[in-house]
Amino acid sequence: MIRGVLIFNEDKYPAYFIAQEKSTILEISKEVIFQLFTNKEFLLFFLKEMSQKIVSLSDIIEVLAHTSIKSRVARYLFKEMEIQGSNTIKIVKSKTFIAKELGSVREVVSRVFKSLENQGIIRTGATMQIEILDIPSLEKEFMK
Repeated sequence: MIRGVLIFNEDKYPAYFIAQEKSTILEISKEVIFQLFTNKEFLLFFLKEMSQKIVSLSDIIEVLAHTSIKSRVARYLFKEMEIQGSNTIKIVKSKTFIAKELGSVREVVSRVFKSLENQGIIRTGATMQIEILDIPSLEKEFMK
């Protein structure tokens, strides 16, 4: 999440990436980054990005500390429904990526989707299309 600040730390820290599409990873040395910091625009951009990531991390910690994975999945689905403006939503992210965002693993997220389907709250399609059948029940799940 906030790997960028590790540039100031001498400790090793593992990193992994989940790409949504074919991607290229570019490694830039610490020395080059430090040289870029002499550019005021770059430095402000870097600090703004780190600030946004810290706020996002704080929000994630708040959610993880106070909600179950089922509640987090329900919140995710409800949010996607609002963003897409329909009770039939297309999930464009992999379950692995969604699980990472929600602080879980793919297997647990898959079980939660199945549980919500068994409860009649959602219906999943073959192409990662999910229909929200019972909006009030979904809302109750993410309010838990």
